Amino acid sequence: MANSDLEVGSVVMLKSGGPSLTIIALEKKAKTVTVMWYADKSEEFKTATLPLDVVFAVDFADDEDEVEDD
Repeated sequence: MANSDLEVGSVVMLKSGGPSLTIIALEKKAKTVTVMWYADKSEEFKTATLPLDVVFAVDFADDEDEVEDD
């Protein structure tokens, strides 16, 4: 998925790494995305507004191929 296909509810990650982030707002004109994630250490949800260029879409289709039958 290209960043141009992102929408509210899409899952992204920072290009520099870190947890999965869920998009809760998208401002295409301003090229920003507001994301939410759960911070295990503080046991609370966090939000941040970031430039769209620092995130990429997470592709869960690859994970489905790795599921093994027991």
